[in-house]
Amino acid sequence: MTKNKASIFSIIFISFLIINYIYFIIPKEQTNTVFYELTETVDNENDYNYYYIEFKDGINIKNFNKINEMFNNLDFEIIEIYTTPNIKFNENLQNKLKKYSYDNIINYIDYYIKNLKKYNLDEEINNVNIFGIKIDKILIYTSKGNIEIIADKNKDITYKQKEG
Repeated sequence: MTKNKASIFSIIFISFLIINYIYFIIPKEQTNTVFYELTETVDNENDYNYYYIEFKDGINIKNFNKINEMFNNLDFEIIEIYTTPNIKFNENLQNKLKKYSYDNIINYIDYYIKNLKKYNLDEEINNVNIFGIKIDKILIYTSKGNIEIIADKNKDITYKQKEG
């Protein structure tokens, strides 16, 4: 009888293993984890993106350090600077001066003045040296959290995420 009990027990155990194996192999309804759904619906403040910052009270190369002060201890990178050149300039010069791929402020000033010199605009060069170059907006790369902190602290700026 012991041998009979052992064979019955073995058959039941093997049947149990086969049923469990089949149960785990059969595809079930696909579900997403809660964490996945949460990341899909909630904006992540650590997502970095490109943002345009426009200045209401105006900023120029003379007070350009205000930008660094605004982002005090926050991670950001200036990508481009946008200005509105004098409408009296020819179209080619206006197009060259409207947008600058930023590397540093000294190179930007040199680029601006060099282009004015090509057209012998000495009076404009003097104005740049005295009053600076007005900056309308900048394109920066930073996180959504950083841009919201800056916008809350500085009511004289507006921001918009770059599309595309």
